[in-house]
Amino acid sequence: MSRTAAASWRRGPSAKGRVEPEAAGIPRTLQLGAMILVLCLLNIYFNIYNKPVQRVFPFPYTITTFHFAFGSFFITLMWLLNLHPKPRLSLQQYAKILPLALIHMMAIVFANMSLGKVAVSFTHTIKKEMNMLFLIVLFLQTPSLLVLGSLGSVLGGVVLASMTEISFNWLVAMFAIS
Repeated sequence: MSRTAAASWRRGPSAKGRVEPEAAGIPRTLQLGAMILVLCLLNIYFNIYNKPVQRVFPFPYTITTFHFAFGSFFITLMWLLNLHPKPRLSLQQYAKILPLALIHMMAIVFANMSLGKVAVSFTHTIKKEMNMLFLIVLFLQTPSLLVLGSLGSVLGGVVLASMTEISFNWLVAMFAIS
């Protein structure tokens, strides 16, 4: 769904029947920035407090299933109570979304498996390195030398830390990479 289509879906047509572009500017940018910040903070909170849960209950598949069930319940509740509009997607759009959703689901499963075995910081450092590599490969764009240099130093730190980490093994590294 394009940005314009998504915006018109939320707003609906104007009185003349045509869709008018949304007002852009500083308030919209600040709202987006605040939403990204909240997402990052919730992700940090989730990962830090997920680690003790996995120490007590070391079943990452069950934990992941609970996370999906819990999220699905609240999204369904929001749709039923009209707190958030239900998406209106075509079968073609669902067909495009499904592979991405499955890959995202597997990434969450593997992240939970990795988080149960090693430190949260180790898992996320490897994931960020791999995300950058995938972006380079998929979009065929090379980051600046400063970015590559900073990533190289981070990767070097991960390699050095992995050599002395007792809980490190290649299976855990593969889970973190995914």
